[in-house]
Amino acid sequence: MRSLWLAAAVILMPLGAGAADIGPHASSDDIRAARPLQTPALKASFTREATGEAPESGTLILAADFNAMTVGDATRLEDFALCRVVVWAAGAGEIDNQNCHAGPAFRVMELYNREYLAGLMAEIAPDAPEAQNVPVLAPFWAEQELSVQKAVSAPLATKVVGDYTEWRLGDEVVARVSTKGFAFTPDEKHSLARYFSRSVNLHPQIRRAILDSGQWPQRIEIQRRIGKTPSTLVLNFSGFERGRVDYPLPPGLSSSLRSRSTGAGDEATALRSVLAVVDGKGPSKPSLESLASDIAAAASPRPMEAVTTFFALAQIHYGALQGDSAGLAKLRSSIGPALQQAFAAPEAAGFMTASQLAGERGKGADREASARYLAQATDLDALPYGAFRYVTFANLSNYSDDSGRWDKTIRAAMPATADCFWRFIAIAPWAANTYNDLGTMLYEGYDMEKAWEVWDLARAADPDWKTSMLSGVPDLEAKLRRDFPDSF
Repeated sequence: MRSLWLAAAVILMPLGAGAADIGPHASSDDIRAARPLQTPALKASFTREATGEAPESGTLILAADFNAMTVGDATRLEDFALCRVVVWAAGAGEIDNQNCHAGPAFRVMELYNREYLAGLMAEIAPDAPEAQNVPVLAPFWAEQELSVQKAVSAPLATKVVGDYTEWRLGDEVVARVSTKGFAFTPDEKHSLARYFSRSVNLHPQIRRAILDSGQWPQRIEIQRRIGKTPSTLVLNFSGFERGRVDYPLPPGLSSSLRSRSTGAGDEATALRSVLAVVDGKGPSKPSLESLASDIAAAASPRPMEAVTTFFALAQIHYGALQGDSAGLAKLRSSIGPALQQAFAAPEAAGFMTASQLAGERGKGADREASARYLAQATDLDALPYGAFRYVTFANLSNYSDDSGRWDKTIRAAMPATADCFWRFIAIAPWAANTYNDLGTMLYEGYDMEKAWEVWDLARAADPDWKTSMLSGVPDLEAKLRRDFPDSF
């Protein structure tokens, strides 16, 4: 959000100073058309028994560029060529289609969160029993449950007992792995690594040992410390075979995003707008020149229309406002004076203050006063881009450390924070910066699947997303792939 406030300064300052089509909106036909439909694969059956849970059985298909697991009527397909995780039920007419980075990102962030909580508890009450006995926060148990480590380490010792290798943490046996199993080839190793890292809550040290052994164990017993009492997870594998398999995703299934877009509410309204653009049926992205012309025309008679249209321009054409270029120089000369006039209008003062405060973290009565102004500025909704007040409010709330103590009538007058972003996306579905703000909020709230869904929609709807604040998402994805290669 800070970059949006600075965009005004950029305008006013002197000159001297691919797979993108296969997003959450894609149908099973879209996905099938983007890849080979038959491939060699390793297949197996499994059973899963866990303390206090109903047993289940299923089948696995591990191919070079996808893994698929079916349990009952439900199938989960992880396509690594397209980076999609697709889930559907037999007989259903739609798929849930998510980005493949979301699961690993959650595991990593949750590991850091538990490390932080453990340190916090030890600092606040180092002698309290609860600070000494929280297995879920202990480094090993967190790594075991989440199947991930910040850095490679080997806390476990091994001992062969009968037909099992026992893995011990001190004197405690934390896992038992069968010494009998199925020999996999070097070409199959990475497919198995993906399966174990994404679908089996097993410590990475044990996973590495299994992969290095060249043998897929027949049985794995895993000790868990998820709840108040210890529990055991047992996996049995059988029926190993190799052969060519059909890509398991059936044709004719629509994305669940389509049905979600038919509902009521701000998100559904925005999704309808976004999908129309993605499908080539919505309005075209307004040009920088047309928005600048609107600002110039509105500045004197309708200053608030000029102000909100400028902030929309900064969202929609963020990249064009960066650096020095002939186009930017022309924009400054064409609308700079008009924009200065609009910004200085008395009726714009409250919005300008709120926008500036929303661009940086802080607290204080002035931020609450700006939030109240935005909540009461309902007259802005009649303007072409007046809905930007909702984005401003959402960012002001997210970056105000004391927003939880604001007068409750302020928040009651506004939509939920996520819906504030959706309201603007509904009228400006090409504004990748707005998607970025929403996705970042969801990511920081541990809703990684939804965060990537939002980011993927931006990449599909905004042809200029690479010049927006969203350009940092591929860097995050590349880091996840580099740091956790077993998952990809």
